[in-house]
Amino acid sequence: MTPLRIPLPTHFLAAATWITAMASPAISQDMVGFNYRGESFSIDSTTGLTQLLMRDPNVFFTDTTRMPDGRLLATVRRYKKWTNRTYLGSDLVEVNETTGAITNYLVNDGVVTQGLAPKGTNGQWFIQERSASYWQLCYVGEGILRYPPLPGEITALTLHGGKLYGWSPTAGLITIDETNRTWSDVNPFVGATAAIQFLAVRSDGALFGGGNDLYRIDPATGTTQFVASLGNHDLRGAEFLSAFVQPFGQGCATTANAPSTLTVSGSPRLGQTLTSTSSGHGPSRVGLVILGGSKTQSAFGSLPLILDPLLGTSGCKLHVSMDAMIAGVTSAAGALQTPLAIPQTLPLLQFHLQHAVFEPVQGGMSWSNGVSIQIGR
Repeated sequence: MTPLRIPLPTHFLAAATWITAMASPAISQDMVGFNYRGESFSIDSTTGLTQLLMRDPNVFFTDTTRMPDGRLLATVRRYKKWTNRTYLGSDLVEVNETTGAITNYLVNDGVVTQGLAPKGTNGQWFIQERSASYWQLCYVGEGILRYPPLPGEITALTLHGGKLYGWSPTAGLITIDETNRTWSDVNPFVGATAAIQFLAVRSDGALFGGGNDLYRIDPATGTTQFVASLGNHDLRGAEFLSAFVQPFGQGCATTANAPSTLTVSGSPRLGQTLTSTSSGHGPSRVGLVILGGSKTQSAFGSLPLILDPLLGTSGCKLHVSMDAMIAGVTSAAGALQTPLAIPQTLPLLQFHLQHAVFEPVQGGMSWSNGVSIQIGR
């Protein structure tokens, strides 16, 4: 049998560069967007490149928001059939940011809504259309509370720096007083310089908005700067993907006769450092930090891949696609620990980690669980 030969970069930057080269262009897409045709897209906020995730013919998306706990919520208008558009009502829903699918229906109000932003931990502000010239700022929390009408249509809402912002088709960027529900024009001399149907805040505090195109918006002056075309998808809501670290799967036994458990500490954002750690191994043992661009497919077939028939191990699985590896040695206490410095220039990719250690167990190796990491700004 020909021995397996895989590149062994000596540090994370080399490994990440390898994964970037091996993976699809979609890895730099750092936003998810939704339109009035029930379509959801992954979006690259630098180039405007979009990729269709899915289409639900029974809903029209009207806006989205990121809640403080990380959930992605959306307002939708529901229809029985796309062909005759039998109207069933409006809902506040929870959405999976990776697939674009609705995962949970939260509130049904039955009226046309647009604009969505967090209010506190669990509540939401939204704009309700009562008629063509009658718009209300409303609050979802303990039931639905309606407030006096706003002077004009508001097409988007977001919370930025503790302030509630909106977009007016005539005034442009506005701030909304959450106490008395009045709004103020950020810059009366600018007006609406772009067609904005959604507002979104990046993790570094930058404010963006768009619809068919993406713009960066100065919250102090209300001015817009064109970033990229979004392909005329008529997006009504979009949010930046959240950065996350998420374990999955299970490891097999180490020298300590316990499953090899991989944890990753630190912030998964550009310029920060993560640390991957597995413990319970024998001291001074050679180990590998395995990096992969996929946790579902590899050169050896579908993942997870059972390793026992191949290596003689017991209960061990390959969880990631082995696109690159970093070699290391366990400490005297039996921990394999590797710092992963995230360069400022690294694309906003998602990748996956797993540890493997050569030690005196069945098959001569222990294999940890996997961990998925989404890099954010």
